[in-house]
Amino acid sequence: MKPGDVLMTNYVNEGVRAARDRGVYVIGVPVCYRDSECYPRGYVVPNINDWLLGDVSNVILQSYIPHTQGIVDCPQIPELKICPSSSNSICSLYWMFQAEVANKFKNKQAKHVDKSAAFLDILLERVHEAYSRQKDYLFDHAPTVAKRIGNGGRYHVKSDPGGVEYESTGVAMGPMMTNALVRLLKRTSADRKPGDVILLASTEPDSAKIVKQARQSREKGIFVVSIAPGNSQQLRKHSDVFIDNLSPEGDGLLEISGFDEKVATVGETSSTTGSCGFSRRSSWTRWSAAAGYPGSGWAVSGLAAARTTRPTSRSSWNRDSNPGGGPAPYAEKPR
Repeated sequence: MKPGDVLMTNYVNEGVRAARDRGVYVIGVPVCYRDSECYPRGYVVPNINDWLLGDVSNVILQSYIPHTQGIVDCPQIPELKICPSSSNSICSLYWMFQAEVANKFKNKQAKHVDKSAAFLDILLERVHEAYSRQKDYLFDHAPTVAKRIGNGGRYHVKSDPGGVEYESTGVAMGPMMTNALVRLLKRTSADRKPGDVILLASTEPDSAKIVKQARQSREKGIFVVSIAPGNSQQLRKHSDVFIDNLSPEGDGLLEISGFDEKVATVGETSSTTGSCGFSRRSSWTRWSAAAGYPGSGWAVSGLAAARTTRPTSRSSWNRDSNPGGGPAPYAEKPR
């Protein structure tokens, strides 16, 4: 990269520092896996040279990701919160930033804050509507998944693009039933068997990759749960449970004057939210607890608990309430 370029990153290393020093404008975004000014000291492994995010960045764009990663209270695991939060925050910030820059690049009279706010409003509205409209349907089918897992079935996750899959199998506070199987046992599609469960997610309607996974899984007697745009007719046909992410446009959300194609997407974020909710409900249903099945647990990584208050709209997300610079919506749980 050369002087005048812009780098948006959560990395803290000598390469990023060198880029900043030679004139690259570095926007640092806090994430719970890397030590930064936004998190308690000593909670994660220090960065090289004991640097914090500000030591390699020109500016820090607050992500409001809690240092504990998880955001949901689960009575069966009082020590910590579950369900990872970093991907939703990072992806949303990325698309908000891209949309705002694209708008200002083509429209010199653009408002100071415009497309980023529109993106966030649409995202929050869709997540709320998807949950309100489908929560009973989701909860009704969660015991079926819990029963299969309790009886020895395995839980697989695949997505296109890979965000939902990676969040389910590679981050702290994700379900151990997918973390353990994929990362530790190195399982592939050949290991799937009748009685298993697969969760599929797609941003684009009827992704060929995901439709193929659904069809092959159903043929093997695997219970298929899909999260995708509601106009995914082929995927819906090959699914036992279909959850609408309310993003029929797939990739390309906001129209910006001067661009032929639309900018940004909320489909992957809403699908990630849905997958966390369904996995959480499937792991800890009253049925599985009463039947003596332990679920399969969550990947905890030794992280402590934190009580969170999730903002429900932009107007309620008051950053000024925390002048110290930490994640305003979050506060430590009393010990």
